[in-house]
Amino acid sequence: ENLILIILIVVLAIGAGAVYYKLQKPVYTGSEMLNYMAYYENAKDSDNASSSMNLMSVYIDTMVDFCTTGVVLDRAEYYYTEYLKSDADIEDFITEVKNGTYNQNYNPSAVTNRVYFNSSTVSSSLLNHGNDMIESYILVITASGESEEVAKELTRFFAVAIDQECRDFFQGVETYTYELVKNTDGVSVSSGKSLVKTLAIFTLLGLVLALAIVYLKVLLDKTVKD
Repeated sequence: ENLILIILIVVLAIGAGAVYYKLQKPVYTGSEMLNYMAYYENAKDSDNASSSMNLMSVYIDTMVDFCTTGVVLDRAEYYYTEYLKSDADIEDFITEVKNGTYNQNYNPSAVTNRVYFNSSTVSSSLLNHGNDMIESYILVITASGESEEVAKELTRFFAVAIDQECRDFFQGVETYTYELVKNTDGVSVSSGKSLVKTLAIFTLLGLVLALAIVYLKVLLDKTVKD
């Protein structure tokens, strides 16, 4: 009797998991591994080499955190919302950004709400290596959206914002973040939905619930057994 009850509850839990998976709205995440390079144009100048490399070390150490700071996210939000307002092709729009057209009108205080770029939708991680004059490292950036195309677009604009903010913030540092996400095919996209994971979780929950019910049933049973 108890075994039948356990099986029934587990089967119902699996069914609930299937329904939940069907109703769950997917969140697509675009990610890109960038061979990111930064260097100082005057780094080979002996008078500037020491101070340049010291600043570069600080730059490398803080790069991951810098990518997700408010100044970068505000800039990304501004670029993307302006893009949505325009009828421009994404390549043409970003070219205008790179040429400085939208940077001239950029006002950080105008960004009051980060809808597309915030701590829950973007992330960055870093692996680095290099030499005395050039730091080359892998910057992994991700951005989440409601569709595959949106996730790709957000990842690209995130890269543009990082690139442009680095140019403004770290005077003398040249960055090439966006050059490696120029082609949308370079951005890989994955959905947050997983049928196997969802069913496994619901199966486990169903099993725990079933065992708890059986335990309470036996515990509360005061009848005398022969």
